[in-house]
Amino acid sequence: MLKDCSVIDIDKFSSANFGKGQGAVESAIRWLRNLSGHVFEEGEIFQLKGLRIDHEPIVYSDPNGTWWTGRYIGTLFFEGRSIEIHPRFGMEFVVTNIPLNNFIPVNIEANLISGTKFIHFLQALLWLSLLSKAARHALPTVRIEQTQNATVVKGKIDVRGTIKCRVKDKSSIVSVFSYKNIKNPVSTIVVLAYFEIKKWFPEHKLMHWMPEVVSLRMQQMIDVIPRRSYTPTQQEIKKARLGSLAAAYMPLARLSFDILNNKGMENKKSDKTGQTLLLDVAELWEVFVLDALRAAVPPLVNVMHGTVEGDSYLLTNREGTHSLGKLLPDYILQKDDRAVAIADAKYKRLGDAPWMSPKRDDLYQMTSYLSRFSECRAGSFYYPDWGDDCHVSQGNPWYLNSSQEINFIVLPIDKHQAVLKIQSLHEAVWKKPLEIKRAL
Repeated sequence: MLKDCSVIDIDKFSSANFGKGQGAVESAIRWLRNLSGHVFEEGEIFQLKGLRIDHEPIVYSDPNGTWWTGRYIGTLFFEGRSIEIHPRFGMEFVVTNIPLNNFIPVNIEANLISGTKFIHFLQALLWLSLLSKAARHALPTVRIEQTQNATVVKGKIDVRGTIKCRVKDKSSIVSVFSYKNIKNPVSTIVVLAYFEIKKWFPEHKLMHWMPEVVSLRMQQMIDVIPRRSYTPTQQEIKKARLGSLAAAYMPLARLSFDILNNKGMENKKSDKTGQTLLLDVAELWEVFVLDALRAAVPPLVNVMHGTVEGDSYLLTNREGTHSLGKLLPDYILQKDDRAVAIADAKYKRLGDAPWMSPKRDDLYQMTSYLSRFSECRAGSFYYPDWGDDCHVSQGNPWYLNSSQEINFIVLPIDKHQAVLKIQSLHEAVWKKPLEIKRAL
């Protein structure tokens, strides 16, 4: 079984996908090499934050010639071959860290994390994540305009229409009013996808997977959309005139369309019909560290999610009218409206081998952050605990010429243990600018 950020056993991989013999191994390596340079299309890589995708290789070869999987999990079809990449930290880690707003965890049965059930389960979690985000504030209603010809006005008067009608009936007034209608292509595709997911998990009560407010809005959509409705086309979905709050349903509608078209479920005969669905585990790690930081800090310290809330630049022109070099550290810790710490989550292996982190570009990135947030004494990188032992984290803190510190911190994937470790390393940050003790 392939897992993210793990070594690919070429012999086993080639036997499973290309047969046996030296020719099969060469074919497998050639396929992996082609896959490493392939850039997948929009929609094939699922984004939790909806920001620009930084394309990373699905697989890659280190300087020693060893092949590794990258940071994605899911199913993909490429050049006639279909493979699955499972989470190395287990499906529990994925379920726990997909942001579902008070998502009620389900029991992860063994048959949900292998074969077709694996990708179904992953799709269901992603669908619930988008539904939870979209249904937080509104239903997917569209505004519909309707004309009324009567003796009373409803909405705005249609002057031209009224003049025409007055020729026949002097008491007529033509008016135009609008109302919100929940029965539309977006609601339809969401409801149909819900019924499809229910078929995947007939023994589970899908409504129990949702927060209460989300399940209530889902039920409102189900009540007005007939179960045997036809599947809307992508063009009909795009033309739906959703309000500003309801616009959050569009990513959910696209994923619902993929679910109804069985995206990523079957081995295909050609690339034209092949489907891919990948999830970037680095985003899940970023969410994990954010939650751990917010649980670790005292109430007076605010943890900003920099990639979502940040808006700082490295350079400003002479007149002060333009900025250059947008900086988005993953986390900015503030106390009394002053940045006291910055940090970045890195879903990489921290170690002494040349192919391991810290990479030079990561060091340049943190140095730029510290240059912009000069009031901070230190910045930190947070890595998952891969079980490696290296001098990098043991040598904390590392100093720049500016006397600012950079720390390389390895966190356990158990959230409670991660919170305790952050508190033990950062206890001084709440009283004065960041000063991290030597890593444990």
